[in-house]
Amino acid sequence: MRKPDLDEVVQLEAAIFSDAWPKSVFQEFTAGGIGHGLVAKTEETLIGYACYLLEAAHLHLTNLAVVPSARRKSVAKRMLDRILDIALEQKCREIRLEVRVSNQAAKRLYEREGFFVASRVLYYYDSPVEDALVMVRTI
Repeated sequence: MRKPDLDEVVQLEAAIFSDAWPKSVFQEFTAGGIGHGLVAKTEETLIGYACYLLEAAHLHLTNLAVVPSARRKSVAKRMLDRILDIALEQKCREIRLEVRVSNQAAKRLYEREGFFVASRVLYYYDSPVEDALVMVRTI
């Protein structure tokens, strides 16, 4: 993810998530920020993005999104594969993420990719208020 990608990332974020992050947060996931980001593109069109933090012995996946027209075409899986490669390169022991309890499609994807539910966080999300499942994949 680079600064020129940010406008498209923010547009996709707003289109997909009811509690969308502002551009200022995504700026922290470009080169030199606190986190890291990657994008998926077809030619010049952004079709997905993922953001993550490297925290001690684990990688924290903070955000993953794919445009509706590109879903069920392995875009999210390819981004997860790249994130796993990064976690291995960084010698992380696990990948962690939070997912809305109601997000069945995301939960199925993560379970297929080897994640398991480690805990539940009450009232984690706003707009609407909802619990999160903390999912973990050990490496």
